[in-house]
Amino acid sequence: MSIDNEWITVEEAAARLRIKPITVRSLMARGELVRRKSRFGGYMLCRDSVELYRLERSGRVGRPRKAQ
Repeated sequence: MSIDNEWITVEEAAARLRIKPITVRSLMARGELVRRKSRFGGYMLCRDSVELYRLERSGRVGRPRKAQ
């Protein structure tokens, strides 16, 4: 994954992932999303890590297929 320095808010990430902001914060705490501290006190998330998580969750990237 290449990090392109585009950062989004927790609320924007929640909207992209179609989950609640509290769930995004939980993913951040578990280290599943790349974050950095905002100069205004909150956190910003790397847009690429959010997109990768969305794709993995949808089954399109990173998961092996089930054996038949």
